[in-house]
Amino acid sequence: MTPLKEAGDGCGQLPGTKVKPVVRQNQAAEQFEIYLGGHLAGFLRYRLVNGEMRLIETTISREHRIDNLVPCLISHALRVAGLKGLTVLPLSPAVCGFISMHPQYMHLVPVGNHRDTLLQYRPRRHPQR
Repeated sequence: MTPLKEAGDGCGQLPGTKVKPVVRQNQAAEQFEIYLGGHLAGFLRYRLVNGEMRLIETTISREHRIDNLVPCLISHALRVAGLKGLTVLPLSPAVCGFISMHPQYMHLVPVGNHRDTLLQYRPRRHPQR
């Protein structure tokens, strides 16, 4: 396991609190984990296959869903993949959506998968009131 580090890129203090998310890569479990106040708040599972990081599943605990931790968790995983020279295959809808909204990370996705990444992302439709 890599040691706990503070997350960057928009992962500052949560509004109205003194709590700052911390992200770590748990290589044994093949997941990135995000902590709030020392407690596990969520994770992003991955698999490494031939120099490719397949981002499989993003999960945030029910009590932390309002804290907007998903972007922090995903951006951290993408930065790690980039620093390690890995390509990224986003299989999680949350990761596809994040990359669609933050095209600066699209260079990590192999060119042949750009269209699939964008097509997997389907924004939620909110019913008209």
